[in-house]
Parts: sequence; structure tokens; C-alpha cells
Amino acid sequence: MNEYKYLVTIITPAYNNENSLNRALYSLAQQTYKNIEVIIVDDGSVDDTSIIAKKYCDNDRRFHYYYKSNGGVSSARNYGLDHATGFFICFLDSDDELLLNSIELRVKALIVEGASFVHSGYLIKRNNKHKYINVKSIKSEMDFCRGNPIPMLTAMYRFNLYKTLRFKKVGHEDFVFWIELFQCAKPKTTLVQLPLAIYHETENSLSGNKFKTVIWTYRIYRNVLSFSVIKTLYCLFFYAAAGIQKRLIIA
Repeated sequence: MNEYKYLVTIITPAYNNENSLNRALYSLAQQTYKNIEVIIVDDGSVDDTSIIAKKYCDNDRRFHYYYKSNGGVSSARNYGLDHATGFFICFLDSDDELLLNSIELRVKALIVEGASFVHSGYLIKRNNKHKYINVKSIKSEMDFCRGNPIPMLTAMYRFNLYKTLRFKKVGHEDFVFWIELFQCAKPKTTLVQLPLAIYHETENSLSGNKFKTVIWTYRIYRNVLSFSVIKTLYCLFFYAAAGIQKRLIIA
């Protein structure tokens, strides 16, 4: 088995992230798995985001920089998908980071298990403290609907199976994306029960306005998934319970 032959595309959207982008890109440059392409999509930044991104591109041919007018994180990720050439796809937002063997362990899990989708545990960094978030295996669309258990930075999937899948411009775009991935073609999933990424939680990233998050989730159940009111309330109960559990862990 030669798992290192597979090119992995990592898509990093950035918008005015001059204070954190270097940390994110450095974590990608240092990955133990070297066969990667990093697509940095500058979503109309007006700070020094482009300077930082281009520095990596100048020094490492695996990094590629694209500038587009501001359209939001969904359009930036979609722009990256339009330019991706990897066998596997994953995402890293510009204020987070991957641990050194994150890509390697996820690729190995996909190859060994013959899977098309993998996700992992992760760390939340808040107030200079790290908390490990354990995750459960996802086997069905309803596993997603009873929560939003897969942050973007923890997942990887086989691109050829979902070539046309794109992000919708809605609140909780990641939630919709993973659900639609399961609807497109039922993937064989696998799980790495280790922390492979660090989510940096700030006042701006607390997914923060919980009431707004509930409204977004309700609209997804009703308008995107066409759930009945009863099914929507059932899923919202589990969604809220999962959120409370995570808050208690990182408190």
C-alpha cells in the first residue's frame, strides 16, 4: 500500500485574517504528509492577508493563491473546489490549525478502511486552554441532523464521488454541506479517535449568537430538508442537547 501517492487538496478561505493566517498556513506547510496542494482563497481582504498568503506561495510550490471579490465563506470554499485537483478534499479556515500528522492519519484511515469519508476528534482552544472534543462515528443522514458533529477542519472525503457538491449560501453552510454529501451518495465512513486539529474559539467565533444558530438550524430542517414540524422539533432537541454538552466540556 502506498497511501502517499494520493494528492490531498486543502482549501483555506481567508477574509481579513492577517492575525491568524500565518498560523494556519504554517500548520499545513509542516504536515508529515507532503503530497498536498493548498488553495488559499482570498475573499476580498483589505488587510495584509494577501502578503502573508503570497509569501507561502513564493516559498512552497504546493501553495496556490486566488483572489476574488467578497462573497462570503460559502463562495470562497466553492471557488476552491472549482480549482481543486486532489483525490481527497479537506478544509481549514484561516483562524484554525491542523496538528502535524492530521492529513497523514486521515488519508491512512480512508485507505485502510476503504472509506470515502473520514472525520476525527479535535481540540478547542479558548482562553489559552485546550479541551479535547470526542466525536462519534457518523453512519447516516440522521446522525448529522441530531447535531452538527463534524466541524469543517476535522473531515476529509473522496473528491471524485462528490465532484458537483457545493456549499449553499445559508447560515450553517457546513451543516447543509455534510447532509447533502450523505444524500448524494451514501459514503462509507470511518473515524480517527484522536485530536487532529485545533479550533481557535474567539468572541467572534462562538457560533456565538445561539438564538441565531437555532433559527438557522430550524430553517435547514424545514426549508432544505423538508422535515415535518414534529421531526424538526425532534432533531432540534438533540441538536440543542449536543450543544449544551460541548459547552459544558469547554467551560
